[in-house]
Amino acid sequence: METSIFIAKLLGPFFLVTGAGILINAKGYQAMAEDFLGSPAMIYLAGVLALVGGLAIVILHNRWALEWPLLITLFGWAGVIGGIFRMTFPELVTKIGGAFMKRQALMTAGALVILVGGAFLSYHGYVA
Repeated sequence: METSIFIAKLLGPFFLVTGAGILINAKGYQAMAEDFLGSPAMIYLAGVLALVGGLAIVILHNRWALEWPLLITLFGWAGVIGGIFRMTFPELVTKIGGAFMKRQALMTAGALVILVGGAFLSYHGYVA
């Protein structure tokens, strides 16, 4: 459980700040996303970082019990899969990301999911 709490303390605030940032400064984040999607090198680098971070979580925390730490495991596997996808199919990432960016409601919903996930992990890391 110590590993779960450590990772929750690490990811929780990161997700809180990211989700809040998207909601507070949607235009700024949209501009960054457009720049990002225009650079295959940045997509590849993001894939490398996601893969390494995801693998680190999965190696240290591959827990499948139906308890709150399962969320950390799911984030880890999402990092692994997302990293592989970005590194292997950067053109498809550009296409999917462009379609996503055209729908403000999807961006807002994604930000809310990130924000709530961050609050949940922060609670379990720092309070519970």
